[in-house]
Amino acid sequence: MTDYISREEKEGITQELLLELFTYEDGKLFWNTTKAGVRKGDRAGGDLYDKTTEYRGIVINSVSFKEHRLIFLFHKGYLPEFIDHKDTIRYNNKIDNLREATRSENAMNRKVGKNNKLGIKGLSFYENRDKPWLARIQHGGEFVLGEYFYTMKEAIKALKETREKFHINFANDG
Repeated sequence: MTDYISREEKEGITQELLLELFTYEDGKLFWNTTKAGVRKGDRAGGDLYDKTTEYRGIVINSVSFKEHRLIFLFHKGYLPEFIDHKDTIRYNNKIDNLREATRSENAMNRKVGKNNKLGIKGLSFYENRDKPWLARIQHGGEFVLGEYFYTMKEAIKALKETREKFHINFANDG
């Protein structure tokens, strides 16, 4: 573990406090108490963050926190700097879908970007080249694949094999 101190820790949010405030069920937190506009048994939080992020937020002591981080702390008793959603669905906060990750591992498990015209991570097309399909993957800050191919099928195969080799449990083709 690093010397990372989370916002939650800075604000005094501990596992003990969360166990007192909430009940966990199927990836959701429910209030254990009635106070300030919430009733015991109500689902905690709401879509407090930008809707495009798909994160659900919960306010504790006038400070907003991401629900998945609170659920991780609720179950594990500590908070890593990064928490990865294995299935990449940000509102699926079931504890078995959450795992500790590094920044790099979290990035490996991302979906295809919205601006990706080909719909395949790491693939580019260069019309004026003999081998027009470029497959590129980084690992540890360096390119472990940066090769041109004649066909899209060859490039996709190389991307998949390289991801499985280097990204292992965080390999995500998109």
